[in-house]
Amino acid sequence: EVTYYFVLYLSKWLNSGNSIPTAKPASEPKQPSAVQNSNFPAQQDALILSVIEQLKTQVVNYTKINLDNKSVNETLTAELERYKDQVRILKEGNNVDKVLDLCAQSVDIDNLKQTFSDHLKEKESLKQTATLLKNDFQKEE
Repeated sequence: EVTYYFVLYLSKWLNSGNSIPTAKPASEPKQPSAVQNSNFPAQQDALILSVIEQLKTQVVNYTKINLDNKSVNETLTAELERYKDQVRILKEGNNVDKVLDLCAQSVDIDNLKQTFSDHLKEKESLKQTATLLKNDFQKEE
């Protein structure tokens, strides 16, 4: 931002036809205007070269920062993808666990049905035995 305003100031100043202000010692005698004007192009060139060097330095610095940011973004993107894969795997694992739980419950239900059926058959068999014994007992009396 500072460089932008500096270049803007510089271009306005140069376009206005003014000489570039420089810090001069107070003891230096004032030069005639012809001498000041003869230094103007050299001062102008030096100032422009200085601004260009500053801009080059900033471009290099910003390019490095941009490359660093790009590298960080790539790293973070890769890490995000790994996390997404882990979430997907965990969700799939949860689904498998749920299916396994349902299968185990289904097996338990089938076992309970079989046990219940066996108990019913045993009960019927005991009823028949009791009825036969009762009938035999009644015949003996």
